[in-house]
Amino acid sequence: MNAFNTVVKFFQDSGMFIYPSILIMALGVAVAIERFIFLSRVTGGNKRLWAELAPLLQSGDVSKAMQVAEGTKFKEVSKIVK
Repeated sequence: MNAFNTVVKFFQDSGMFIYPSILIMALGVAVAIERFIFLSRVTGGNKRLWAELAPLLQSGDVSKAMQVAEGTKFKEVSKIVK
């Protein structure tokens, strides 16, 4: 309980200047979480797409690989394939 009292005292002693700092910190954490989720989804999607494209490219079926790349929502890998 001592740590809780220390935190409460810190907030009371900081005055009004602590609230903008908390707001900025909360916005930063929200952006970091959103970016982590987005990049995790894109990375997984790109890996699945590449697992589908790699055998086509290794077999020399470039036209089929381009069709698969154009029909996906993961445009980063499709740009590389094109």
